[in-house]
Amino acid sequence: MHKMKQLFLGAAFFVAASMWPTTTAAQFTLSPETPVIGETVTITLPEAADVLTVTYRPNSSVPRIEEIATNGLTTVSWTPTNAGVVALAAGSASMNTSVRYQSAPTGGIFVLIVAGLILFGGAIFAFRLLFQDDDLSIDEVARRPDT
Repeated sequence: MHKMKQLFLGAAFFVAASMWPTTTAAQFTLSPETPVIGETVTITLPEAADVLTVTYRPNSSVPRIEEIATNGLTTVSWTPTNAGVVALAAGSASMNTSVRYQSAPTGGIFVLIVAGLILFGGAIFAFRLLFQDDDLSIDEVARRPDT
């Protein structure tokens, strides 16, 4: 019984220790929280740093890096130029954020509509042929050219 009590107390201690709040790394504060292309964002750094490094498309084969001088201040203004994932880094702190387009890209909407018309137009054409009421014999169907 004594061994069972020790095992229970050891497991309870392990669970309590793993749930104990740990210190979290300092994070950036963005205002507004969701950056948009062409709109100025105010970034508050957790600690003073000389440079804020902005990496567009991090971990890709074609990242674009932009460095912004902070002059030792903890507040910096930044205007995003590209949409997508952006990594912010200053000193020992880092953060990923997503930059949005100002509105939906018209080219993307156009391609979506054209693809839908092709897809559903082809499906309608195929169903009309499938359910067409033809009284054709097997020989006449065999003589039809393949399309």
